[in-house]
Order: sequence, then structure tokens, then C-alpha cells
Amino acid sequence: MWDPVFEANSANPPTMCPVTTTSGSTCVFPFGYNGVTYTTCTVQGPNNANYQPQCAIAIDSNNNASAWSFCNVPTDAMVTYATVRKAGYYGQNGGSTQGGTLVWIYGNRFAENSFSSVPASSSANTVQLVDGYTVYDCEMHNDKTTTTQLTCYAPVLPESVYQIRVYVNGNLIPLYQYYDPTHAIFASMPSQTPTITGITPQQGTPNSLVTLTGNFETACYSRDVVGCAQDDNALISR
Repeated sequence: MWDPVFEANSANPPTMCPVTTTSGSTCVFPFGYNGVTYTTCTVQGPNNANYQPQCAIAIDSNNNASAWSFCNVPTDAMVTYATVRKAGYYGQNGGSTQGGTLVWIYGNRFAENSFSSVPASSSANTVQLVDGYTVYDCEMHNDKTTTTQLTCYAPVLPESVYQIRVYVNGNLIPLYQYYDPTHAIFASMPSQTPTITGITPQQGTPNSLVTLTGNFETACYSRDVVGCAQDDNALISR
């Protein structure tokens, strides 16, 4: 789904094709604002508490924006940040190379999944983890989906740092509709991967007590354990 050609040079993106706005005017590109030159719509404009994509519709003699309007775009959803802890901060972004890490993505105007009376795997939102031209699907966890929050399980993937890309109703949220793309990454690391170093005994009769040793990356084996009741703590499944 992700088009690497379209965003091959995200550090120096091409100027957008003509974009209309909700006021009926057309965006003026490039334009300056707060010392930054923009060649696309942005969620960093003034009087924009909901972080909707907007652009200049008029500029002054210094090419700075003098009038603004909201852009007509395929999706006005935006991404604020991502984390591997519920309500954590964006710096908490490391997870296992062997998959299964639950990634929390926060933003605005995600699609809310409709209720289904039968189990369904389809979702109005999809998430991908992108490293260069390599793309991995992040399995959606729809039970926790809201208009401001998405969750998905990272797959098995090589050690690297991945940009999190989000689609809403099939439309890719462009990076200029991220509060900061560097705040929405996932880092797969061996150091964050649980490992088992020993199993004793290795044979025995039914109902024998088996002891596992290793690095499990969490001390929580039950929500009843002190400090483990909330979703922001990883839980060992038994």
C-alpha cells in the first residue's frame, strides 16, 4: 500500500499539486511560517488546536503566510506519536524482533470500526512498519481502536528502526500530517526480545513443576501482581 516513490525524498519533498481548501481558495506553495518553509499542507499552523492540515492561501512580500485555510485532502487524520506502553511517551518505542509487541498509536480522526456481531479481522484503519523500501504489516488489535487511538501487534522483523505509517479508510496519512514523524517509530531490538535460557526438569511425570529461567522483559505474570494491573505493563501469558 505504501508508495516509496511518492515519498522517496521525504527530507526535501516536492511541491504539492494544486490543493483546494475549505474556504474555496487554492493553497499557495511554498510559504513560510515561524522560520520554516513549507511546500505541503501542515498541521503546525496557527489557531489549529485539532491539528487539521492547513496551508497558506495568501503570502506577504517575504513569502510568509498571511492568511490560512484548511486543506481538502483524502484524509484529515493525523498522527501525534507512538509508543509501546499505553499512554507512554514516544521515546518508549523498543520491542521484540520476534513479534508480538503491542504498539499504541495516538492521533486524531482515525476511523472508528463499526460493531460486528460476528468475529471479523477487517479494519477501517491499517498500520505498516516501513524501513526504506521494506514494508511489514502490523496486525490491528481492533478492540482498542478509537478515533484517537490505534493498537497493533508488530510482526517478526529484523533489527532496525521503522517508520509507522497509518491508512484510514484506505488513505495514507502523509508525513506532513504527523506532529513529528520521528515521534512515530518502532525500534525492533534483540535486547527487547524475551529469551528462555533454561528449562528444568527437562523430563518428568504429569503435573511436575517446571521452572523456566531467562530474560522475560517483565515481572508481571498476573494483573493481580502489585504494579501490573494496567495495560501499560507487559504481561506474561501462561
